[in-house]
Amino acid sequence: ADRSLGHVRALLEQRGEWDAATVVVMGDHSWRTKLIWDNSDGWSAEDQAASHGGQFDDRPAYIVKLPGQHSGARVDAKFAAVHTRAMFDAMLQGRLQTPAELQAWVASQQ
Repeated sequence: ADRSLGHVRALLEQRGEWDAATVVVMGDHSWRTKLIWDNSDGWSAEDQAASHGGQFDDRPAYIVKLPGQHSGARVDAKFAAVHTRAMFDAMLQGRLQTPAELQAWVASQQ
């Protein structure tokens, strides 16, 4: 997954499209949990920190890079996957351009 995402980013950067791009990576299940991965050889200190010590989190990951975004931001609100299409529509319509706009939009779906 890391290599594939790196490849997509490299292509967008080579074409001069990275800054204007919206990239969404979605999971279909939770991740970094003590129940499955923390005993594996690939479990890292980063995984341990990101999972708050291996705590189970039932939310699938939505990783979003918005146009012009150069630093990370977190939206920790619960988000029902049924709203994914509406989120994409809002992105395509240019209504979600910043992390603050995305956070406010997610909150409005509660």
